[in-house]
Amino acid sequence: MSFSPEFAPDTESQWQDLDLDLQELIIDEMEYLVANPPGIHQDYVYRDFAHDAGGVRHNVFLRINVDHRRQRITIVGIVHIVRPI
Repeated sequence: MSFSPEFAPDTESQWQDLDLDLQELIIDEMEYLVANPPGIHQDYVYRDFAHDAGGVRHNVFLRINVDHRRQRITIVGIVHIVRPI
């Protein structure tokens, strides 16, 4: 079963506003979920990660829609919080 990754329209602009390192980490999460889709009864999954760079910690929270019928993984929300280390 092969799922396709995508961004919701407003989420893609949020993603584009992030640093390249964070964009790449989000793509890595999408690739992981496409290769390992959640169970059939999961319509949404949440992922979070932290990335330290330039003396600050970037916390990223993702809300992801899983459409099993259409075989799509769609990021529908990105929250990015920056705090000093």
